[in-house]
Amino acid sequence: MDSQDETTTQQEEKTILTYEEQLTNCNEIATPMASKKLVKRLYKSIKQAKAEKNMLRRGLKEVSKALKKKEKGFVVFAGDVRPVEIYCHLMACCEDNDIPYVFSPSKQLLGNVINSKRPTES
Repeated sequence: MDSQDETTTQQEEKTILTYEEQLTNCNEIATPMASKKLVKRLYKSIKQAKAEKNMLRRGLKEVSKALKKKEKGFVVFAGDVRPVEIYCHLMACCEDNDIPYVFSPSKQLLGNVINSKRPTES
């Protein structure tokens, strides 16, 4: 079992991409892209929002509803979502409501921050 556990952790370490590698997987409309330092800050603030109940909206449906209700905050989109038609309309909604938004390079890491079993798209 010990050798199997070591193999599993080695595979997990290999699957984690560097920030630069994650940027190569991003789609065409992923601007403004968060810097490496800003991504760490975003993930930290997302963790804090998750700890405080009713502060975090995740997923396209919840974010769309919050934007229509003109809730305030900021939106973090995953930059590696394909096809882009899934969420490209939400950027216009953010701009209309003067809500800041930014792109994170990885939906997998964005999902991991909130302990989601699935990668989070926005």
